[in-house]
Amino acid sequence: MNKKVYIFVHPHEFLILLKTTVFTTPNCPNCKLLKDFLEKLGILYDEKNLLDLDVQTELIMMDIFTMSAPILKIGKRILTFKELFEGGKLNEKLIINVLEAEENG
Repeated sequence: MNKKVYIFVHPHEFLILLKTTVFTTPNCPNCKLLKDFLEKLGILYDEKNLLDLDVQTELIMMDIFTMSAPILKIGKRILTFKELFEGGKLNEKLIINVLEAEENG
């Protein structure tokens, strides 16, 4: 069951309640870009360290086998670094689309 707990107020006035997690590594510049973007949108999130063995096990149990940070989990959807950063730039449109799609479920 997808536990919806956080509030996101979209610039278009949508109200989205989704569990959001950012998987990061220390001193990761792309992780900071992602977290700053989520904060700009008003999204609250849990942060988990990819160097933690329990976190690595959690990802393996979700069939995620990449260790490239960041990884973003929105509801049931997981976006890896490769999806989040196209051409070295954060794919903001994709993140907003996933937020909306997960809310509409």
